Formats: sequence, C-alpha cells, structure tokens
Amino acid sequence: MKKITIFLVAVCLCFSVSGCSTGAKPQSVVDKFFKAVKDCNSEELKSTVHSAEGDKVADGDVFADDTYKEIFKENAKIIKYKINNTTINGDSAVLKVDCTYGDASEVFGIALKSYMQKALSAAFSANKTSEDETQKILSEEIQAAVKSTPLKTITKEIDITCNKIDGKWLIASDDNLANIILANMYTVFSDMANSFTGTSK
Repeated sequence: MKKITIFLVAVCLCFSVSGCSTGAKPQSVVDKFFKAVKDCNSEELKSTVHSAEGDKVADGDVFADDTYKEIFKENAKIIKYKINNTTINGDSAVLKVDCTYGDASEVFGIALKSYMQKALSAAFSANKTSEDETQKILSEEIQAAVKSTPLKTITKEIDITCNKIDGKWLIASDDNLANIILANMYTVFSDMANSFTGTSK
C-alpha cells in the first residue's frame, strides 16, 4: 500500500510549468494536451499545463510508473475528444470539449483485491516480503486485470480553462484533467484517501 500512497501524493501535487506552449490559439494547447496523454509523453504533458494554488493534476512523470503502464496504454486507445466551442475573454479562454476516456476503477478494484490477498498471505509467511516484491505483485495483478477486464469508458462534456501566460496559452489543471490522464484513477485514489481519513471530497 505504500507505493499506492506515494502515487496518490504525486497525483495530488501541483506542478509549475515554465515551458512554452506552441500555437497562437487556446485550441492548439488543448490538442497538444490530448496528444501527450495518448502518446504517454510526460514532457509534452508538462508543457501544456499550469497550476494555480489548489489545483490538482497528475505528476509530470506519472507515465514512467511501470505499475500502471498497462492502464495508461489502454486508456490511450480509448481517448477521443472534440472541441465544441471556445470563448475567449482577454487572456482567459474556456473551451467546451466532448471527451471520452477510460475508466480503470473496476480493473484497479479487481487487481487491488487480489493484491491484498496475496500481500496478506505473504505478510504471515516465514519469508519476509520486500517492498519491491510486494510492488511486483501489484504490477502483475494490474496487468492480469487489464487483460481480463476491458476498461469501461466515460463520455462527458467538460470545460477546459486556458490562460495566456507570458504570451503562451496553457491549460489550468483540474480534477477532470487528472481523471483523463489517469483513466479515472484520480477519483479512485481520492475516494480511497477520503475513506482512510474519514473526509469527503
């Protein structure tokens, strides 16, 4: 569970972006964002998003985590989007976007249940299981769950807010973006954290 907790903290961290975003219109940075997610490209992703205080989005190196890479790959196959409308007001813009992305909540639940059973069994065995070994168990269970259970899909219209910073359009991070990046696991992890702390989102 330690690795899950660390990953959750990473997801909830805000990151500041100093890189440039190409294109003179906010639509261009939204296109670049979705391409980065479909390509599982962390560096491109970081160049499209900025964080304000209180915003939450996936850490820029999230795609490098081998534990969840199969989920990211499947999510990339599912992601589709269509920009319906763009409203620009000075240095701010709101884009209404229809998007479809993966929902890995069922897959992760199956993997976590099996992982907990094996981790519990290992904890009471004569041979102490290392953190790397328990992490390997989680990775294997996620891979197995992805193969046996296709990701469900979520389709919804969302508002994506862009701000022009130093002459470049960047996307303001929020929970919707985190769920697109993480195949709805941001909500899953948030719910898990809230259940442990007894708080609600």
